[in-house]
Amino acid sequence: MRHFLFVMMTNYSFFGPAEHDFDRLQKKYRTLPADLERFCKFTLKLEADKSFPASNKNYALLKITSSFSLYKARIPCVSLRGNKLRIVYARHKQSIEFIVIELYPKNEKPREDQRRIAAYLEQYQ
Repeated sequence: MRHFLFVMMTNYSFFGPAEHDFDRLQKKYRTLPADLERFCKFTLKLEADKSFPASNKNYALLKITSSFSLYKARIPCVSLRGNKLRIVYARHKQSIEFIVIELYPKNEKPREDQRRIAAYLEQYQ
């Protein structure tokens, strides 16, 4: 008798130039795909908590609408040995998919790109 191990992969996609950000950073930080996967799974567990994101200092709620929520968070990166990567992502209420809007290291820029966030919000309003 064969036994199969099914691993549930979290769904994430990229908005606009975020895929280019991911590809560029993946060359520099080899563990990034696994780190992003681990981040998504951990976030799904945290969302079951009623006080999320206020219960965790690594997450900040940027905007909430009737159909989705926009967050900024720190990603623990094994290659960097710490919380040096930042992610801006959207979570739609009817889906379990994470939509990555921006991914950047803290040492490259201090804040998220407001124009990119505005472009995402414009698309869904």
